[in-house]
Amino acid sequence: YYYSPREREFSQLIKGNAVKKYIVTYGRHPIDDRLELHPYYFSEEKNKMVVYFKGIRIEGWTGIFRLAGNPELIKITYDAGLGARNPNGLGMWRLYRPRY
Repeated sequence: YYYSPREREFSQLIKGNAVKKYIVTYGRHPIDDRLELHPYYFSEEKNKMVVYFKGIRIEGWTGIFRLAGNPELIKITYDAGLGARNPNGLGMWRLYRPRY
């Protein structure tokens, strides 16, 4: 089952994965483990992506999200990818700066 970004578990899984990457990188737990990901500009219909990797169906999401929390955990997600399928080339993100 793949959680939607609108489900509470989605943000919890993102946080748990970022903490694991932090531990692997630094050899310790982060002092501050706050990390939340929430949809900002997102549509279930338009932003769902389905890819197949080695015959396995993987669901992912595009869109604009708000990522908040410990800057070290945010950096880990930027450097290593957001979520669990990074070795498959998924989970990359970039900073969005709205034009006013």
